[in-house]
Amino acid sequence: MKKLLLVGIAAFFLTGSTAEDTTPYSEDYLMDFACTVTYTDCSGLQLPHIGVTQLNWAGSGVAGMYFPGTDIILIDIDFLRGLPELELTSILVHEMAHYIYDQTRGAHTACETEAFAWHVGNSFLVSVGLEDATIYDWYEWYNCAAPGPVVAE
Repeated sequence: MKKLLLVGIAAFFLTGSTAEDTTPYSEDYLMDFACTVTYTDCSGLQLPHIGVTQLNWAGSGVAGMYFPGTDIILIDIDFLRGLPELELTSILVHEMAHYIYDQTRGAHTACETEAFAWHVGNSFLVSVGLEDATIYDWYEWYNCAAPGPVVAE
C-alpha cells in the first residue's frame, strides 16, 4: 500500500480535516514526478524518510530540509500550519529533488542542487495550475547565476 502524502497526514492532525480534504499525491507519485521532470533514472532509489518537526528557523524562510548523504527530509511544522496543501506538496517534492540529486549525481554545489530542486518544485506548481505560486528568481537568494534549462546527464 502506498504511503499517504505527509502533508495530508499532518493537515489531518493539525486541523482535524477529513481524508477528503487531503491531496491525492502519494510520496511515490512525487518521487516519480521529480525523476521524470529531471530526466533522472531513479530505479535504484528508495523513498526518503520524511518527518515533521519544529525546525526553529523562524524568519529564515526555510520550510524543509534534506540532509545530504542521508535519506532524511524534515518539513517544518510551522509551514504546515500556514500554507495551502498543494504549495506544501511543492516543498516536499523540492526536498525530494535534493535527495534525488544527492543520491544520483554525487558531489555538487549549492547552486547546482538548488537549480535542480527549484525546477522540480516550480514544475509541480505549474502542473497543478498554481503558476502564480512559482518562484523563478530563487537564485538571487543563493547568490547563484541564473540557471539554464535542466537537461539529462
